[in-house]
Amino acid sequence: MKAILILAIALASFIINAQEVSKSFLIVSSTKNYNAALKSAQRAANEMGIPLNLRNCYKDKEEGLTSSEVCGCGEKHGYIPRGRGDDGAYISIEFSSSYANFAPDYYIVVVSSGEEENVKSLLPKAKAFNNSAYIKKSNVYMGCMH
Repeated sequence: MKAILILAIALASFIINAQEVSKSFLIVSSTKNYNAALKSAQRAANEMGIPLNLRNCYKDKEEGLTSSEVCGCGEKHGYIPRGRGDDGAYISIEFSSSYANFAPDYYIVVVSSGEEENVKSLLPKAKAFNNSAYIKKSNVYMGCMH
């Protein structure tokens, strides 16, 4: 009986952890001022030749960022951090409080997200735009939003 309980706990832990995936994020700037982040994102898109995609997110006083987009389920989920199936090279503004191990309450300008090798390939281009560009990893929740 004790072995079954230990196995059940281990399985539950695996299922819970399986809903999080490690992703890499290439960041070119961070600020507590949304308008400054927007200017940086627009400039990065122009100078780096990478599309700007704000993902229908906008500044929210209480949440940092939010979205009025309606999910396929018919509900509004608000801000959903980048990395849940929307990886790749495009410039967005994200809210750092939504990422594990990121300093809270910053608007971060992200150039690329996904597998580390793919993100790393754009680092030289990002450093040409801003020498302090860097890559940071975070676990992203991939489970159900309901």
